[in-house]
Amino acid sequence: PHGRLIMTILMALAQFEREQTSERTHDAVVARTERGLWNGGRLFGFDLDPDRKGYLLPNEAEVGGVNFAFETYLDVGSVAATVERMNRAGYRAKSFTSRRGKTHTGGEFAFSTVHQMLKNVAYIGKRAIPGPDGPLLVDAVWSGIVDPDLFERVQALMAGNARSGHNAVTHISHTYVLSGGLTICGRCGGAIEG
Repeated sequence: PHGRLIMTILMALAQFEREQTSERTHDAVVARTERGLWNGGRLFGFDLDPDRKGYLLPNEAEVGGVNFAFETYLDVGSVAATVERMNRAGYRAKSFTSRRGKTHTGGEFAFSTVHQMLKNVAYIGKRAIPGPDGPLLVDAVWSGIVDPDLFERVQALMAGNARSGHNAVTHISHTYVLSGGLTICGRCGGAIEG
């Protein structure tokens, strides 16, 4: 019994320390985000600033691909079609060498990659902080590479497509039986219209 008691106490302390570490890490990430700093990871269209941690520098070779994605989505209204056009145009995902020296080659874009790109506020020089009523936007320490008006139009189209379940860019042609001249009025002989 004494051994089980000691083991239970040690496990509870270990769990407490894990939760404390997780909470401290989360608080540090939120604090960096509130200051407009990047928290890590590679972002297509930007490179990490080697001199200042948390700062991003525009990658001139990739900026065109980011803007191509936003403009194409406005043109076709579909993430899948945007992915297909980006890959056909020769754009490839970010290639980089990790700190450990492993080279990651940029392959073709996938649906999830482009979908995340189109929703990412980092492209307009903003950072999103989780808030009680949705994310709060703060200015980032880097400048945006996408025009804010273009970004907002893409967000509006994506939200509209999600609500309606239909691509708002494509035209729907409705065919009504009663408006095609297929039925004739027995009394007057004229076409019945819906």
